[in-house]
Amino acid sequence: MAEKPLFIKLEGYNELTDMLNIVKVKIAEAKESIARIDQLRQEEEAELDLWSNELEEVEKKMSAIDSDLMAARE
Repeated sequence: MAEKPLFIKLEGYNELTDMLNIVKVKIAEAKESIARIDQLRQEEEAELDLWSNELEEVEKKMSAIDSDLMAARE
């Protein structure tokens, strides 16, 4: 199918380009929001990993203390 030229009123064209610019700005804002959310998620994940590691260390120390106490009873 051969493409035919598209003719639109200049007023319609200006409105269309204005709307397209608004959409481009909104897309850029959405991308920035997603990037910030991803950064926060990564920071949160790192903090949770730290807490998990610290909890494991406390658990190991508690287990060692418990073993020492049991050995002392015997």
